[in-house]
Amino acid sequence: MIIIAVFWLSPFVLAFAQEPAILILHSYSSDFPWTAELGEVFQATVRESYPKAVFFSEFLQTKQFPYQQVAPITADFVSKKYRGQHLDGLYLTDDNALYFYLEYQDQLDVLKHIGSSVVAAGLHDQIPGYTGSGVIESLDFSRNLRAIARLHPGASTIMVLTDETELGQSYANQITMAAADLQAQGEQIPPLTLLPSPSTDQLRKQLLQAPASTPILYLSYFVTKTGELLTLEESFQLIESLGSFPIYSFWEDTLQFGALGGYMVNANQVGTMAGTLMVQRFAEPLGEPQLLYSDNPFLINTEPMERFSLSREALPDNTVFIDFEPTSAPGALENQSVGLGTAFPWVLSIAVLGIGAVVLLLWGFRRKKAVQLLVTIEKALHTIDLGVYITDPLGRIIYANNAMSTISGYSKDELLGQTPRLFKSGLQSREYYEQLWRTLGNHTIWSEQIINRRRDGSLYTAAQTIHPVLSRGSLLEGFIAVQRDVTEQRRMEEALRNSEIHYRLLAENATDMISRHAPDGAYLYASPASRDLIGYDPQELIGRDPYTLFHPEDVPDIRLSHKQIYDMHQSSQVTYRIHHKNGSWRWVETTSKMVVDAHGDVTEIIAITRDVSERQQRNRELIQEKERAEAADRAKSAFLANMSHEIRTPLNGIIGFASLIHQDSKDPAMAEYARTIERSGNHLLDLINDILDLSKIEAGMMVIRPEETNIRVFLEELVQLFQGASKNKGIDLRLDLSQALLELDTMNYLFDPLRLRQILVNLLGNAIKFTEHGGVTLTCDLADNGNTLIFEVADTGIGIPPEKIEQIYTAFNQVDNVSQRKFNGAGLGLTISYRLTQQMEGSLRVYSRAGEGTTVRLQVPTFPLRKSSSPVTAPEGAIVTEDFPEIEGEPNVLDPGLKGVESRTIQQNEVLPPDILQSLKELRSRGIIDEIITRTSQILDSEEMQGIPGFRNRILSLHNAAVDWNIEAIEREWNVLFHDWGLGNEG
Repeated sequence: MIIIAVFWLSPFVLAFAQEPAILILHSYSSDFPWTAELGEVFQATVRESYPKAVFFSEFLQTKQFPYQQVAPITADFVSKKYRGQHLDGLYLTDDNALYFYLEYQDQLDVLKHIGSSVVAAGLHDQIPGYTGSGVIESLDFSRNLRAIARLHPGASTIMVLTDETELGQSYANQITMAAADLQAQGEQIPPLTLLPSPSTDQLRKQLLQAPASTPILYLSYFVTKTGELLTLEESFQLIESLGSFPIYSFWEDTLQFGALGGYMVNANQVGTMAGTLMVQRFAEPLGEPQLLYSDNPFLINTEPMERFSLSREALPDNTVFIDFEPTSAPGALENQSVGLGTAFPWVLSIAVLGIGAVVLLLWGFRRKKAVQLLVTIEKALHTIDLGVYITDPLGRIIYANNAMSTISGYSKDELLGQTPRLFKSGLQSREYYEQLWRTLGNHTIWSEQIINRRRDGSLYTAAQTIHPVLSRGSLLEGFIAVQRDVTEQRRMEEALRNSEIHYRLLAENATDMISRHAPDGAYLYASPASRDLIGYDPQELIGRDPYTLFHPEDVPDIRLSHKQIYDMHQSSQVTYRIHHKNGSWRWVETTSKMVVDAHGDVTEIIAITRDVSERQQRNRELIQEKERAEAADRAKSAFLANMSHEIRTPLNGIIGFASLIHQDSKDPAMAEYARTIERSGNHLLDLINDILDLSKIEAGMMVIRPEETNIRVFLEELVQLFQGASKNKGIDLRLDLSQALLELDTMNYLFDPLRLRQILVNLLGNAIKFTEHGGVTLTCDLADNGNTLIFEVADTGIGIPPEKIEQIYTAFNQVDNVSQRKFNGAGLGLTISYRLTQQMEGSLRVYSRAGEGTTVRLQVPTFPLRKSSSPVTAPEGAIVTEDFPEIEGEPNVLDPGLKGVESRTIQQNEVLPPDILQSLKELRSRGIIDEIITRTSQILDSEEMQGIPGFRNRILSLHNAAVDWNIEAIEREWNVLFHDWGLGNEG
């Protein structure tokens, strides 16, 4: 790749500079592994740019001797050894070497002339007075303590091994303060047991007394009785000989000797960073010095981790797993994070400073061409739609193109300096990263898909290729990653795969048969359910015409269903019979839907067929049961209707004789007893009549017989019936006729007066019954161009809660039990009225609120017939007014301009006895045949009729018509009575 050439320019160009001489001043001795690795990696890094660089190493040995003792001796030695020599750079490892430089830089000639090419590594903090470049180890005591406490929740203490040097005392103070701060924040940190510079005997005594598995934080070497310093390997062997203790440390090189883990500084990383800084100082002697911080991940040694049975869930995020056999060289890594920056220790080498830094390193006759090349490359990278980012060996991003910013959602400024773990989704397996690092560790290109997370938290899938970039010396200089967002492609592939799996599982396991058909109907596919449904294996159906399996009687319906699919391009459902392989017929239901191509042409038909034989059988049984139930109900109602005469005749006799006893008895007590029997009998008769009427309606025996009737006379007579009841309760009863009705030239309309009277008698009776104060008003108006009569019965009674209005339409039901006890009644009146209204093709609605009265609106279709033949006057006491209340929620259909209507009083007819007159009018208003029979029998037997033979003969004709249930004759006799005997106009 042309991009790799960018990294190869650096060592090629730098080779033209003078080969530098560099002094390495170590704080510790040469056999200290940390010191050795810091020096070796530093030299290798610098030699990548300066292959002939010369290095000199000196050691302060401050682990064995106090700094104050060795510093003057070392200064004298360096002064003599390097007298007259010129050094180009100075590399200081750890704090004591830096202290030495700050103390003697102005005293030693060899240090005075080094200038700005000074780099310090292994620093524990920024050292006052030092202004050069360096790498700070950034030890985090709090994070280590927190991790140890979490991994060992049952530990009673954490043993901390330090030394008595100034740095060791600083460690002891910092870790003590860190523990106190964490405990103050409420974290469960075990108390610390500090062991400063323990001898082997002291260590042995302490560890033998410590509980098993007590965690140890190792910060120091051990000394013997004679003051001899133990090596790292000897120190860890000593601890292991005294028991099984998990050992934590701040330095990665302790892992190979049996340390369990910790947030560790990596000598390879620090040395590489220091060498990179030194190269930069040579390239930019006047540039600003840099202080870098080491990236200290949490490293864990898998062998002791398993030995101490530590839970992976308790480990910190982004833990790096390392497989070290004790005392062996570093092994392979397994990394839980996405980032490339934790590839310890074998992917850490010379840091590449990025495209911009490379440009600054170019000079001489190659500089112009190199800059032009870099500019061309960068332009090309910003125009492609592939995401490209470049990292240094530590995994830190030093370059990202526009496409990478677009894919990830991060700006280029946000990406620079970050590691690819920024994109971590947490969805990749540990094995994925093991393979990734194993591949990159072998300096091999890695190419695989990965699930990343964008800046906004959304996930995307990238096809990613990572190229290790190597120098001519085969040392790692960084990585180039190329990404292509394949989220949508992956989603479509996954959806297609899931869809295929889903539908195949569905088809293979569904109890319904799923089939695919060619446009001509032939089977293309049938699911295994065909075996149970129709007895055929799927292979037997392929290519077969399904019409050969359909019942001949059902073929027309099926063809119509298929035509619907083709013509209307919509799914269809049809129920039919299909031939089973065993010769039987099965009822099935098929839902079909066609599949069309981009041109709208039918490519195939998808059908789902299920067995509905049991459902069809249940439907047939339900229909038969329904028919039987309806027949039984009709039989019951017919029986009750036909038995009406037989049921009511004995009761009429009881009522009649009770009435005679009441009239003829001279004993007041006996008369009252008879009156009680009469009232109870009449109440029972009313109840029986209601039940029989309801039975007739349900049996379909109730016939509506419209007749020409004068509506005004009809209503005035009706109101007259209830004048006595209203006066007895002390409430007003009014009849209101609309102005529109009064101005008509005819009052004759066609309706069934018998059934309409029965409805209105029930409504007025209820209104008076439930009204204690105020009054009841019956209003009448016209609507629909005179073709509809509208009646309203409004009262000021107790009212009905709106939520209980519906239940009053139900037979044998009242609003509550209290009303039933107080006002009597079986709850049938309104039910019968409602059913009669329906038979008359009208409507009945109730409007009410508790405590505010009730209004019932009745609408009956009719039409006017002819002009009334004689003037009509209102019954006595009936007041015609202009008031008509508005009903909430519905406009007033009556004429609001009703004014100037005169109040008229009808003179009572004195020809007939008043009780007979009242009885006859009530009989006609109620229209109950059995009552007519009973009452006419009583009238015929009365002495008063003996002097009125013509009237008696007419009553006898009415009685006979009622006994014969001849409705037409009854109505004819009523008309004659009312016309000839002055009971009112012909209705």
